Amino acid sequence: MAIYDMRCKDCGEQFSLFCSWSELKASKCPKCGSSNVRQVYSAVTVLKGAGAGSPGTSSSASRKFG
Repeated sequence: MAIYDMRCKDCGEQFSLFCSWSELKASKCPKCGSSNVRQVYSAVTVLKGAGAGSPGTSSSASRKFG
């Protein structure tokens, strides 16, 4: 199960769904009931800090191989 951000192409309503990937295909707009909805992709923020591959940590992501 995951949270998907959706937008209705008929009325423009934006909403979030908590469902499985297979249930996503059958989703409908909660405002107008249309099944003409599409997933909206949003930006992801990645924070870098202690233990996240910064110098001086033992994270495997910061090691150089070869």
